[in-house]
Amino acid sequence: MRRLIPLLVLLFALPVSARPAPTPPVESLSQLAAAIDGVRERRGAPGVAVALLKPGGEVWQHTAGMADIDVQRSVTVDTRFRIASISKMFVSLAVLRLQEQGRLSLDDRVAALAPEIEFDNPWESNHPLRLVHLLNHSSGWDAPHFAEQIGSDGRPLSIREALALHPHSRRSRWAPGSRTAYNNTGPLVAAYIVEKVSGADSYEDYVREQFFEPLGMEASGYYYSDDYRSNAAGQYHGGRELPYWHLNNRAAGGMHSSLNDMQRFARMLLDRGRIGGTRLLSAESIRRGETPTQTLAAKAGLQVSQGLGNNSFHRNGVVFRGHEGGLPGASALLAYQPQMGIAHIVLANGSGPVAAEIHRLLADFVTRNHTVEPVAAERKITGGDRSLSGHYRVANPAMQSAEFLADLVPWTVNVRGDSATIGPLLGMPPRKLVPAAGGGFLQESTGRVALVRVRDPAAGELLHYGPQALEKVGAVGAYGPPLLAVSWFVCAVVGLGFLPIWLPRYWLGKIRPGGAIAMRAWPLLTLSGLLAALLGVKMAMASPVPYALAGRLSLPTLLVFAGSIAFFVCALWSLWVWFRYRSSRMNRFVKYHSTVLILLNLLVGLYLLSYGVIGIRLWA
Repeated sequence: MRRLIPLLVLLFALPVSARPAPTPPVESLSQLAAAIDGVRERRGAPGVAVALLKPGGEVWQHTAGMADIDVQRSVTVDTRFRIASISKMFVSLAVLRLQEQGRLSLDDRVAALAPEIEFDNPWESNHPLRLVHLLNHSSGWDAPHFAEQIGSDGRPLSIREALALHPHSRRSRWAPGSRTAYNNTGPLVAAYIVEKVSGADSYEDYVREQFFEPLGMEASGYYYSDDYRSNAAGQYHGGRELPYWHLNNRAAGGMHSSLNDMQRFARMLLDRGRIGGTRLLSAESIRRGETPTQTLAAKAGLQVSQGLGNNSFHRNGVVFRGHEGGLPGASALLAYQPQMGIAHIVLANGSGPVAAEIHRLLADFVTRNHTVEPVAAERKITGGDRSLSGHYRVANPAMQSAEFLADLVPWTVNVRGDSATIGPLLGMPPRKLVPAAGGGFLQESTGRVALVRVRDPAAGELLHYGPQALEKVGAVGAYGPPLLAVSWFVCAVVGLGFLPIWLPRYWLGKIRPGGAIAMRAWPLLTLSGLLAALLGVKMAMASPVPYALAGRLSLPTLLVFAGSIAFFVCALWSLWVWFRYRSSRMNRFVKYHSTVLILLNLLVGLYLLSYGVIGIRLWA
């Protein structure tokens, strides 16, 4: 599961990527174990379980730390960890298994398979929503709304009950198959279709019978059972243990498993669907799950994108398949490389990037002797390629209400001479691209097609760079939002910095009431609305179950709602204050600074209003 709550945490802040400190090369398994322990301790994860599958069936395992801090129970290879979005791999494999049996097809229309499930696709007549779109994240649906995360008296809901909670997020924002955006609801609907078509009592029963039992995954499941309670790794966040959370999208992110069980699953993937001498899935189905297809970008040749519940990772020129998962207090990652016959699993009971950092250690270790061959251009740069140069905005935000944050970081494409680069304004250096034979561009590190140009049914020409869809904009559209944010932030900090200076002078009677005070005070009072909204976000995040708290009418959500409105209303009122007192005598710097801050507050308010953030009802 992706983190949904940061919608307002990063309000008005420019996102930047934190890079881990460089680590010395790891040349032995003992060094690898020490490096893993270093990551665990630095990231504050109580425990980790790691496995490295080598060619020929050899397995290296490493466990460290505590599964339960209170009783000092250590992590073992059989400790049950929540694996979050790795659960999506099982949804896709279940669909592929039913397709092999002729009981459904990836091309089937969702409306035909499950007419009882509400969704809205304005392009249904020409671009119908198909089962494959639910699995490759191209449905166009918004991220699950917070109200979809609220349970019922602490009991697990059925998939049908969960889908009935809040169907409004299931509206295609673009034609299905035209763009991808990571989504947690699509796989849940696919799991319901598996449940319905298979005739199983539940999706979870189907997975147990068709996958867990044949694979010998006895420690895996979806519920807060006696077995789980007795063997689970507690979920820890901020130094405290979190209560168990019955995820409503359980099929897409609520599975738990052990290191031993995940090794069996990874081995099946490496063996192309075989379990010993028994075939669970065809090699073609395994390959199909790994391959980006049935999107406009994939048809244009894009190779670096979403498979079916199966993502790609690359390190040192080697492409891995697999999936990552994260929940509050849980982090997991499975990566495998079929051609090399290797895989690794990382399970942790702490939040944050602990699994991703350990994955990088493991990937660096297994590819340490791999020679990265230079990727040669397959054609010459053309005039059409050069026309791609310019500024772009992200046109496929996973969460629609966070689109205003994505637009704070424009992307740039530069095609000059015989080379091309692409990258966001902030967060990472530009990446070099190499011209590909089919008209797109190759990723320099892997030689895979990473950039293509497509004609979008709704937006016209778009670039697809990996999972990102990019729409060309002018310099004002690209740099206007980040310049506004930076200017507003600096001006607001300056204003708050002078508050402790002029406020005591006012109390002492050295500044008379009137225009001088109104011009100083109202721009800062406007900021108090924003502070109230951020306080609401902080209160929600401090909850053991922040998503559920944000999905109901509560003090935190009311603060976000009322605070954002207060910010905009005070920004408008401040403009009237400026008009009334613009000719009053006051310090010239105060007058100019207050005028600028009033204007910037209003522009920020209008910017947020245009994105629907002012008066946002997180519970709706």
